[in-house]
Amino acid sequence: AKTMLHENLSKRTNVSDLVSLRMLLNDTLSSFNELSKARTHVAILWASQANTLPATFWTLFYMIRCPAAMKAASEEVRQM
Repeated sequence: AKTMLHENLSKRTNVSDLVSLRMLLNDTLSSFNELSKARTHVAILWASQANTLPATFWTLFYMIRCPAAMKAASEEVRQM
């Protein structure tokens, strides 16, 4: 979590909007110490990553099993 300390994050050039907003809110509204703030960043990033793979799997599984869903998704992509 130490790499996610605000002093380290503020030195980076490509910080995501999510992390930037969390830094702002943690600095203005939170009573956490710096290490606790960094730990919350790690928890959010881990949870996001941990949930993406299962959601992607089940979405693709459904699309493969349901031709209507695949057709609707394909048509939506073509319209872009």
